Amino acid sequence: MTQFFNFPALKLLSRVIREKKSNFLLPHYQVQDLSQIPFQKLKAQGFLGIVFDKDNTLTRPYQYFLEPKLQSSLEDCKATFGPENVVIFSNTVGSSYDRGYEKALLLERISKISVIRHKEQKPGGIDAVISHFNCSADKLVFVGDRYLTDILFGNMNGMLTIYCQILTTDGENFAVRMARSFEGWIVQTLRDKGVRPPHHKLFLENLF
Repeated sequence: MTQFFNFPALKLLSRVIREKKSNFLLPHYQVQDLSQIPFQKLKAQGFLGIVFDKDNTLTRPYQYFLEPKLQSSLEDCKATFGPENVVIFSNTVGSSYDRGYEKALLLERISKISVIRHKEQKPGGIDAVISHFNCSADKLVFVGDRYLTDILFGNMNGMLTIYCQILTTDGENFAVRMARSFEGWIVQTLRDKGVRPPHHKLFLENLF
C-alpha cells in the first residue's frame, strides 16, 4: 500500500513549496551507487552513523538479498562506523505495514543490518531514528534513491543526504515509476534555477 501512494509525503511537498523550502528536495551529494561513497572520509568529518533506504538502494525492489556488487562497500561502511551505527529505515520493512515485523526480521537475518521499527512513513519517523542512535540528526547521513521521501526526510531533519541512482526498474510498480519521474522533474527544475541544497555544517565540496 505505501509503495503506491505516500500521502504524508505529498502533503509535506506542498508545504515545503508553500514555505519556500523546496531546496530540501536536493541532496548534498549524488552518486551512482553506494560503492562511490567515501565512508572513511565521512567518519573523519565527524559523522556518527549511516541510515540507508532499502528498495533500490541496497536491494532490488521488494527483494531481501543485498545487491552483490554492493556487498564489499557495505562491509566497509560497517567496519568504519561499527555495525550498530549502520541501519535500514524503509517504508516497506519495519513500518506499521510490516505485520509482526516479519519482513524486517527476514532482512536483518540476510543483511546483518538492523532495521528501524517505526509507525510513521518517511518523510516522517525521525524519532525512531534518533532513539536508535542517541545523537543529533546532523551527525547522521541518509542514503536513498527517492527525492520525495529519502532526501526530503534527511534534509528536513538536518542530516547530510546522499542520493543514489536506482539499481533497476524491474519489479517496480507503475505508480512508483510515475512518482519517481515527477520527483526528478521537480529536482531538475530547481537545479536549473540555481537552487542549492540546504546548508550542512559538515558539508565538504570536495568530499568525493
